[in-house]
Amino acid sequence: IVQNLSHVSDSSKSPVETLPDDHAGIAAERSSRNRIQASPAARRYAQNQHLDLSSIAGSGPQGAVLLKDLYRAQTEEAKRGAPKASATQEGKKGSVPDVMRKSIAAAMEKSNREIPHYYLSMDIDISEAQKYVEGINSQREPEHRILLLALLLRAIAISLDNFPQFNGYYQGQKFVPQRAIHIGNAITLRTGGVLVPAIHNVEKLSLDGTMDALRDLIGRTRGGHVRSSELTDATITVTNIGDRGADSVFGVIYPPQVAILGIGRVQHKPLVIEDGITIRQVVTVTLSADHRVSDGISGAKLLNAINKQLQNPGLL
Repeated sequence: IVQNLSHVSDSSKSPVETLPDDHAGIAAERSSRNRIQASPAARRYAQNQHLDLSSIAGSGPQGAVLLKDLYRAQTEEAKRGAPKASATQEGKKGSVPDVMRKSIAAAMEKSNREIPHYYLSMDIDISEAQKYVEGINSQREPEHRILLLALLLRAIAISLDNFPQFNGYYQGQKFVPQRAIHIGNAITLRTGGVLVPAIHNVEKLSLDGTMDALRDLIGRTRGGHVRSSELTDATITVTNIGDRGADSVFGVIYPPQVAILGIGRVQHKPLVIEDGITIRQVVTVTLSADHRVSDGISGAKLLNAINKQLQNPGLL
């Protein structure tokens, strides 16, 4: 369903080394002489990734730590700690950097420990959606074709408009809903680890607009130009493992978000209809959600709403 994002460029720079930082916000962080100077974006990322800012050399004004400094430090530490490839490993892809894997594991451990997850799944018939995509793409050049993922993102955004309890942040012991729908997309990097940049305001985009935004995000992620805001302000996440061959995936919520949707591979399954049994194209969509904010009944309604939207792809 989703494009293969694993082929990230093997440039000498970190895939996100060129991220812009909020230099203007650095001054506001200097409330104490003993406090480490860092941009707000760098401080948020360090907190989420459990990084020690005091050990990072900053390149900003008066030595302030910038977001790109954190990525550079992670990359350098990964290179120092990476095991030397054996003769049998020569020619294979690079091993996963230990530092990134540890950071991801720490964040997911915290999520599992603090967030009371519940899980739901639904097999959704996407036969009509597939036909719709094929019909559009048959009249377009390859660079202007759309992916099924664009329809899924639109269906999710439209459905979330009626289920705001899944779109927002749990902060300060309370849920803070967000009007804008910024859908984070889990992207596996070739060098190891995962980035989850967000497509902003999907609720306001057309189908083609969603595809254009998705294509732009892919290109900038591969080119190392993803924005710091795109890495920190997703209001809900979609993770797809269908292109890896898995039938379904139950994701772990990215704090402070309260839900994550998983998409499996397209399968051909027999479905019972009025006239008998027919073979249809089906995708398993899963929901992992925070029980402090929603429950299984509202979660099931959300999945049904997404299903209903996908049965009328022309309206997306």
